[in-house]
Amino acid sequence: MDNNSAAMNASHPEVHIGSPLAIACGCVLLVVWLASLTLCSAVLLGLWRTRQLGAPVNHLVAFLLVNELFVRLLGSPLILMSMFARRWLFGDAGCVFYAFWMTLLGVTSISLFTAIAIFRYIIVCRSRFSSCLTPALCNLVGGGCFLHGLVWAVVPLTGIGHTGYVYEPSRLSCTPDWDPPNVGYISGLFTASFFIPVSIASFSFVQIKRKAHRHRLRPTASARYIQMEHDLTVLCVITMAMFLFSWTPYAVIAYLHTLGIASGIVTPELSLVPLVCAKTAGFWNPVIFSLKNRPVKEYIVANISDAFTRLGSALRCGRKNFVGIRHSRGRKPDVNIPESPEEDRFRTTRVEGAGLRVVEESNV
Repeated sequence: MDNNSAAMNASHPEVHIGSPLAIACGCVLLVVWLASLTLCSAVLLGLWRTRQLGAPVNHLVAFLLVNELFVRLLGSPLILMSMFARRWLFGDAGCVFYAFWMTLLGVTSISLFTAIAIFRYIIVCRSRFSSCLTPALCNLVGGGCFLHGLVWAVVPLTGIGHTGYVYEPSRLSCTPDWDPPNVGYISGLFTASFFIPVSIASFSFVQIKRKAHRHRLRPTASARYIQMEHDLTVLCVITMAMFLFSWTPYAVIAYLHTLGIASGIVTPELSLVPLVCAKTAGFWNPVIFSLKNRPVKEYIVANISDAFTRLGSALRCGRKNFVGIRHSRGRKPDVNIPESPEEDRFRTTRVEGAGLRVVEESNV
């Protein structure tokens, strides 16, 4: 960590978030974490098992989901434990580790989202160029998105200017330093990694909507196509809404810090809002990008149904076994009693619990 960041960290007093709020945020993040891990893994498996990875958009969606899995594996456990402890547990080195990876993966996620929007625009509105969207190009674009995130994540490590990684006001997480001396870095980061991607994605989805609407106005448009156009419109709106929900709070608070007016507005409790919102991106992305992929959706639904069927069968078998064991424990053991000569011909054994009499004939 550079000297400026170390000094800034030392100047931050220990701030403890109220226990109910910290526990509530921790519970929300725990649910989001588990749901994100499950959904990202399920959609990735569905894309692979249904052989959908060859499509250009699905290729980039797979990159995005892998990126989200790394966010859940590298960052979420640290923030969850700190939430429930109501303080950062991993020291300055852990702070830099967490902030570096979350900056890298967060910018990469936004870049991949934008690339997916551009690819969809080309496929729908500029179909004559769709043959250029080869797997090699997809790999190149995915690598470029990662490098874009890496550049913005490495700059605070170098200490160029006044950049660095510091604790957030809540002391439950770490982030790039948003203070006014870093106005150049913050302005560049959010222009290249938020405002430009939002503009490009919005333009792409609007053009897709217009293209679908023009086809809908044709006299030959069928009811099925009209329904498809409606579904596509809803999907575009939801996609942009969830993207803005996830990343706009960070952009707003970062610029408040950059303008030097955040100290009277952004309280430690309020600083948790962008943290929680950003973590939900790993939940929305697999949901949104699997909605229109029917083979993947059917694969996931079929496997979930099969899993519940197997679970129900296992529970029923377990209940039967438990009942059988309980009855066997309540059965009285047989006792061998010497028989008198008069009873040597026949012997009767009573079986308790079943109400049966077994007659064993001897000396035959």
